[in-house]
Amino acid sequence: MKKATNESRKLSAKQRHFIDEYVVDFNGRLAACRAGYAERSALTTAGRLLAMPEVADGIQKRLQELSERGQVTRDAVVRELAAVGFASLRDVCAWDDGHLTLVSSQDLSNAQAASIAEITETVTTRGGTVRVKQHSKLKALEMLAKHVGLYDSPEVEQDGKSLEELSPVLKKRLEAIYGIITDEAKTGG
Repeated sequence: MKKATNESRKLSAKQRHFIDEYVVDFNGRLAACRAGYAERSALTTAGRLLAMPEVADGIQKRLQELSERGQVTRDAVVRELAAVGFASLRDVCAWDDGHLTLVSSQDLSNAQAASIAEITETVTTRGGTVRVKQHSKLKALEMLAKHVGLYDSPEVEQDGKSLEELSPVLKKRLEAIYGIITDEAKTGG
């Protein structure tokens, strides 16, 4: 049986469960719900728990354990999220006049390959189809934005962020990918 440390004695079983759930996706509200706290007050509960030094220490220790066990580092996670978030379908295939041509998997970089969730081919008597599905760019960009502090609070959804409120690096990348022109770019600033 595992010997309880001073820290684990300070934390209830529910609080330790919250820590385990929080490190899954860093979403305090969802972690509180999964740990058994009331759904209607989960956001408030998460804020209260995250403000507790014992919980914050527990999260840091849990992250360190996970990192050591799986050789997972923040840099590796950020690189993977960036690969997905900034991926372009044109990196892995080309299409015109109803024809799709895939780039050979041997010619893909690790970042390009990481962006692909699924490639399926369906063949019927009337022909066939190829489907290329990438991982969610929006989710990866949201997670990156939270990591670099684009949102005021990690617990509050900020769906209405304008392009002018984004970091300069993310703004330039979005402008390059999607041709978005900001007022700043128009005036040369």
